[in-house]
Amino acid sequence: ILDESLGELEELLARTARMALSSDVPLSDFARLSGEAASVCESCPFHRGSLPICGPAES
Repeated sequence: ILDESLGELEELLARTARMALSSDVPLSDFARLSGEAASVCESCPFHRGSLPICGPAES
């Protein structure tokens, strides 16, 4: 479980760094989540606020 969590964290940090360093990264590079995985969208800054730019996949 630890190795899996560390792998997910590494992917998340790499994605976050790529987004922070490049202003022209298309949103299509980031697939929308569905099912149970979409619960993370509720705490994501790209989904919250008055103008969300991302969110869970349509069911």
